[in-house]
Parts: sequence; C-alpha cells; structure tokens
Amino acid sequence: MHSIDEKYSIMKFLNPILYILNRVGKPVNKYNILKILYFADQKCLVNYNQKVTEDWYEKNEYGPVAYHTYDLLKAVEGRNQFLPVDFLSSYLKKVGKHSFKALQKVDLEEFTTVQIECLNEAIDENIGLNFQQLLDKSHDDAYNVTEALYQEIDKYEIAKAGGANDEQIAYMKEMDKIQNSEWA
Repeated sequence: MHSIDEKYSIMKFLNPILYILNRVGKPVNKYNILKILYFADQKCLVNYNQKVTEDWYEKNEYGPVAYHTYDLLKAVEGRNQFLPVDFLSSYLKKVGKHSFKALQKVDLEEFTTVQIECLNEAIDENIGLNFQQLLDKSHDDAYNVTEALYQEIDKYEIAKAGGANDEQIAYMKEMDKIQNSEWA
C-alpha cells in the first residue's frame, strides 16, 4: 500500500511528463521526454533561477538524466517494482518499445507561468530532434565536467552550460545560501 504523501511526491515528477505528453498530443519517446525536461530545467535556471522539475540530474551514458523521472518511466515499463505501478499506469501508458502517452490531462495549476514558458520552449526546440541530435546536444559542458557516470551533475554547471554568466551563477549560489540557511 502506498501512502497519500508518496503519491503526492510522485506527482511532482509525473506532472512535467504529463505536460509534455499533453502538449505534444501523441506518444513521445522516453529519451525525448528526459532531454526536454533537462533543457526546460536549464532554461529556467538560466533565466529565472528555478527549475521546472524538483529532480536532480545524473551523468548517464546517453547524457543527463532526471533521476526520479527516469525511475517513474522505468516503473511504467515494468522495470522498477518499488513504485506504485497501478497508480502510475492510470496516468501513463507505454506505447511501442520506448514511447509513452498520457492517459490523463495535466493539472496546469501545478506549474508557474515561467515553468510553462520553459517547458514550451524546450518542447518546441527538441521534440523534432532524433536520438543522435539529442545525445550531441545534451553532452554539453555540464555533462563533460562531471567526472563519473551516475554522478550528480551540479545545477550551477547546468546553468553555465545553458549560457548563465558568472554574475548569474554567483546570484544563484547566494539565493540558495539564503534559502538553505537556518534562521535563529
């Protein structure tokens, strides 16, 4: 039995997938989904010091991968028994070998206007790219400076690879320090 808290937590990662699938309106390859999310998060970091997802990215052989999001997709494929497959299968369906389609509409209230803007730009720029094009594009500086496979890719490096300058990175770090500090 999975708790309401667990399902709420899962929706944080599921909603961006649903947004992509709803907007595209047809099944989308898993690789395209993961890369669209990477580039949407990168855009939001550079332009607004926030991300679309609450996920973190790890260095994978085929480029940066949103860790929890990938686990959700694997669960729908039957490759992760630790997540509530029955719950996920009411939202997503695997189609063909590597694609997914949405079974429900996404709740747009789960996103800010800025997040929707970043998602839309990332979808428009990347939905038509093939595997090799996405592979080449996502093997950016953030990917390349991350030493080991399956290591977390630093979010500041993701922002730099997306075009953030030193001043923006310093601001992001300062805002993170303020957000993470404990108030006495």
